[in-house]
Amino acid sequence: MIRFIDLKDQITCDGTHEFAWYDTVTDTFETHNYSQAWETWGEFEDDFHGDESYVYIEGIHDIERYRRLFPKGWPNMRRWESD
Repeated sequence: MIRFIDLKDQITCDGTHEFAWYDTVTDTFETHNYSQAWETWGEFEDDFHGDESYVYIEGIHDIERYRRLFPKGWPNMRRWESD
């Protein structure tokens, strides 16, 4: 199961809000295109589609699955930039 993780100021102290995806089956944070944390949905989507193992990932985790789990209004932004 994939979980959305709001990192808030846990990694940086400059007020930057970042999020990550945690896989409860493997007990690890997901990595897409060498990144594990993102500031925006657009950054995540670019890394998801740019991942060299995208073909494998797409068969297991469709981008729509992540989209459904992404919280509306996180933080103070639209759910995803492509609306």
